[in-house]
Amino acid sequence: MEVHFSPRGLGRRVLGTSESIEAMTVGRMRDYFRARYRPENIVVAASGNVDFDALVEGIDRQTRDWQDRRVAETLPGDAIATLPAGILMDRQVATPDALQAYSIQIGGGPSSASQDRHAARLLATILGDEGGSRFFWELIDTGRAEVATCWPQEFSDCGAWFTYLVCHPDDLESNRRLLNQIVQRVVAGGVSEDELNQAINKTTAGTIMQSERPSNRLFGLGSRWLMHGEHVDLDQSLDRIRSVTRDDVHRVAQEYLSAKPTEIVAIAE
Repeated sequence: MEVHFSPRGLGRRVLGTSESIEAMTVGRMRDYFRARYRPENIVVAASGNVDFDALVEGIDRQTRDWQDRRVAETLPGDAIATLPAGILMDRQVATPDALQAYSIQIGGGPSSASQDRHAARLLATILGDEGGSRFFWELIDTGRAEVATCWPQEFSDCGAWFTYLVCHPDDLESNRRLLNQIVQRVVAGGVSEDELNQAINKTTAGTIMQSERPSNRLFGLGSRWLMHGEHVDLDQSLDRIRSVTRDDVHRVAQEYLSAKPTEIVAIAE
């Protein structure tokens, strides 16, 4: 993420670095809390036998004084020309204790606002699902690699496509070539109707099962509203998945998998 996006914005480490954590002060933490934990940044979702008026009254009572919080001072902007302390932009990472080699590639992908996100998710299932995918049959089932998978990551205004490979160091180069050949076959020829139907059935079943947990459904509703001001219920989600065509998947593969990705390799030296 740091190398692909630069170490700011989407490339910024969520947990920070040793240097940034050690430099943290109580005042900065309080300023961050005042700036972020505010009514306009929060969505409350409730389900079950809810007394709506009582719920709203209770939330209003518990957050009434939040509007009186002093807005935090604006922190100084990043010095774009310099690297933050503790950040290295190396594309090969030495891991002396590792017995395996690790390759992770990152390229572009659809955003969470894009209608292509459903086709991209199905493409990832066809290419890199842990069971029954193209990567599985050619790299895992044959014993060439321990892990070979891919997935799209959606952000509010852009996306990323990750491809992850773990294998014996002696097999890294040949497996990278084979993995890239599998990807390019999809870019050139798309996917079959059977592959797409299997991916749709697997994805819809997983979506339905996940929605049976209230926390999953409410988190999905709340985050979608926060990011895009859009309410998408379960039936709408299923309809969008089922409406994806082979042409949609092929177009997404051509758009996002044709370009050479950023690659990071971790291997014992």
